[in-house]
Amino acid sequence: MLFSKLLIESKSRSECSYNYMIPYLDKLIHSVKILENIASEDYLEAFKQQTLSKGYYLLKEGEVSHHIWFLEKGIGRLFTIRNDIEVTGDFFFPCEIVDSYRSSALGLPSNVNIQLIQDSVVYSLNWDLISELKLKYPVLWEIEKILVACHAGWIEERVYYLRYTTAKERYLDLFKKQPLLVKEIPLTYIASFLGITLETLSRIRASVKI
Repeated sequence: MLFSKLLIESKSRSECSYNYMIPYLDKLIHSVKILENIASEDYLEAFKQQTLSKGYYLLKEGEVSHHIWFLEKGIGRLFTIRNDIEVTGDFFFPCEIVDSYRSSALGLPSNVNIQLIQDSVVYSLNWDLISELKLKYPVLWEIEKILVACHAGWIEERVYYLRYTTAKERYLDLFKKQPLLVKEIPLTYIASFLGITLETLSRIRASVKI
């Protein structure tokens, strides 16, 4: 399936309505359509569908990422390990770009792990090949610019919620965005993401009616 069609379909999918790419989606669709019209086989070579199992690592800490991914179906999580404890930084949901931009774009070893926590369908884009094709198809620079804006928006939102909201507010926001999928995430991951203990999470869950 063409990437532009996936992006267009995501506009009508309820589980995609709150994701961080929405403000940039129309511009991204426009640029991707241009690429698809002019790049043909070169583009198709860089864009591959994969069906991957729960537990699969898209990226491990210390590796250099050579891909970015569009998550069509499933859930991913971003985490690090500190003092032998897994610390969940965020979750990825359908219709989102999954990436460690620091690693893929800058060629640096990743300081995070990205793991699928459900059986998933992803579309991978080979960043090395895309980088080569940018010399041939300048529209790829515009696509990269949009993806950087998506990533920056995601980071800004994450920093805001960590600094200016309570754990309860963050939990309610997560549930509002993905009411069905959040129920599929182990509570230990959610507690780690919120920066609270399982006991505190249990009290929050008991205090709200969802």
